[in-house]
Amino acid sequence: MPTYTYACKCGENKDVFHGILEKPSIPCVCGEVMGRAVTQIAGAFVKSITSSKYWKEDRLRKKKNAELEVKQLERYSSAHKLVPNYNGEEVGTWNDAKKKAVEEGRPTAHFDKMIAVEKNSGNSSSVDEKRWKTAKDKLRQIH
Repeated sequence: MPTYTYACKCGENKDVFHGILEKPSIPCVCGEVMGRAVTQIAGAFVKSITSSKYWKEDRLRKKKNAELEVKQLERYSSAHKLVPNYNGEEVGTWNDAKKKAVEEGRPTAHFDKMIAVEKNSGNSSSVDEKRWKTAKDKLRQIH
């Protein structure tokens, strides 16, 4: 059973312990009947605890989702693929690397596979790289 505070117009206060459905008539020292006083509800304090709990859970969930997105993009995207090169020197395309190999008289068969992949991928790697950078930025903001 809760404790209720009753107040009178003369300034007298009294705490009374009774059930929720009871409506007692509490007399004051001055002779008037006291009315139930409005007091601060404890629920406001409880609500602030739960809202901060939800905020923390939401932040953790966003952080985990951002980390997972970065991992998936790193693992499955074509954003981080082998850069066209010949003997460690970067060139524009795999076709350019093959031309350099032909000029030096070296075997070129292994470049054919990379040229085929390059032709099929088109500009998709730049889109994946943008998604990867966006996901990394989002993860940095959450930390």
